[in-house]
Amino acid sequence: MVRGTNNFKWTQYEYKGNGSFTLLQNDTVENLDFTNFQVSVLPTFNYGYAIIYTNTTNRNTADPLSKSGGLYVIFLNYNQTTTSQSFVLYEKSTQNIVFTRLTCSIDYIIISYVCVLIIEQEDPASINGTNNTSTTTITSCIKIRFLSTGSRLKLDSIFNLTLTSFNTLPLGGYVLISQKTALNSTVNFFTFHLYDEYNKLSTQQFPLQPIISNLASSYDILPNNTMLVAQNETTTTWKILSINLPPLAPFNDSGYDNLHVNSTYPQKGSNSLSLNTDMIYIIYNEPVSFSNGNLTIYQQINSTLVLRQRISSKTCQCTISGTIVKINLSSYTFNVPNEQYYIQVDDNFVKTEYGEPMPGINPYTWAFGTAGISDQNQKIIGDISGIIRLTTEGTHYFQGLSDLDKDYFVFQLINELTYMIPTEKERLSSNKLRQFDPADSMKILISLSISERKSIYQLTAAEITNYLDQLIKSKAYSIISTGRTTIYLDETYGFGLSISTSEFIEFIRHGL
Repeated sequence: MVRGTNNFKWTQYEYKGNGSFTLLQNDTVENLDFTNFQVSVLPTFNYGYAIIYTNTTNRNTADPLSKSGGLYVIFLNYNQTTTSQSFVLYEKSTQNIVFTRLTCSIDYIIISYVCVLIIEQEDPASINGTNNTSTTTITSCIKIRFLSTGSRLKLDSIFNLTLTSFNTLPLGGYVLISQKTALNSTVNFFTFHLYDEYNKLSTQQFPLQPIISNLASSYDILPNNTMLVAQNETTTTWKILSINLPPLAPFNDSGYDNLHVNSTYPQKGSNSLSLNTDMIYIIYNEPVSFSNGNLTIYQQINSTLVLRQRISSKTCQCTISGTIVKINLSSYTFNVPNEQYYIQVDDNFVKTEYGEPMPGINPYTWAFGTAGISDQNQKIIGDISGIIRLTTEGTHYFQGLSDLDKDYFVFQLINELTYMIPTEKERLSSNKLRQFDPADSMKILISLSISERKSIYQLTAAEITNYLDQLIKSKAYSIISTGRTTIYLDETYGFGLSISTSEFIEFIRHGL
């Protein structure tokens, strides 16, 4: 709130890591009644924000058509510079209304947003009666579901008027929470009630209630439908109570922490994906279309997740047929036998029929493994010599190095490529010969050799050649873009073979 005005100011920050934030944008919302003001802020599935707030106007007017107050929402995109137009979610023309509580949450079932609003108003009969020395207050509680377009989907009356907090649940339904501080105590009594999608109270019993929580009654709902409640602390201990809440959705969770995902290929938990598989798919429970997000594939190497391929829904070679999303991949993505892989799907990779961003799949959820080597009679062609090319920026950087640092650059480049393909150490090498490309004098060519495998359990030189060429050519979406030296490789060139002896001699003769 801006002191001395009827305005409030919103401010958007970017988290930079290590506890630091950077200011992005801010703006002011004007003409609000802070004597009757409630506000809730939510993240949206497109990585923006929703500011939901109450406001009242003309509280004592006699005009029956005048709106006394209502509930409104402003949607902000990430790094948006100005305030968007607000949308009306709910309005009342009744005089002397007071909004006493507002709490909002994401709706994971309909893929929308839900608010619970408690309203108090004076009974018109008591106001207009002959004896108006006292009035009767009518309290009502409503649940409002709405879309990111500002359209209201549904309005329901609910009857738990003692709630202090409200959350939708990832696996369906919602929880109403009441918190009460014990008399002359520093602890809170924490109770909760579960309701399904049709506002019916769940019959499941939780004998631990009421829960003795800390004074702030801190709690959270995890994606797997677990509720965590912080319990009372002492000077030496603290505890968190974990409660597994039942699924209350009208359809089942398939294990992806997303009720809208029916199945995938490869299947979660499988360990038999064929090497060099170049297509995966996701089957949703409802028709979808592409939106604006990424799907990212990681390989686990020594307990570290290493990027294999990142796919944008706006530029990928993908198709959708109703509920089935098929995604074409480079063959290098799954090229290591008996390895663990993970696929992360961003929120808003696809969207629903009515344009709402579809929730994604969290890291570590869609996990699977590749099969062992099935063909041990692959073609052996011997060592391979080839050339890689630096970008114009990379050439400028390389030329600014000393001769010793140039050699170290090539050494680091080989180490990074060995890790990224991945293959064994000593399989890649360079004779340190380099020259400007005759076809583009602003770019440097660097020689690179690939030795043939010594074991049937290793990649052949031909396979490494193919994977390296694909990795470089898809630099914008592969691990190549993350290296300190590989970032300078030219994705328009890839890995070029030294085909003839005369060409190789010419390369040596013009070496830098």
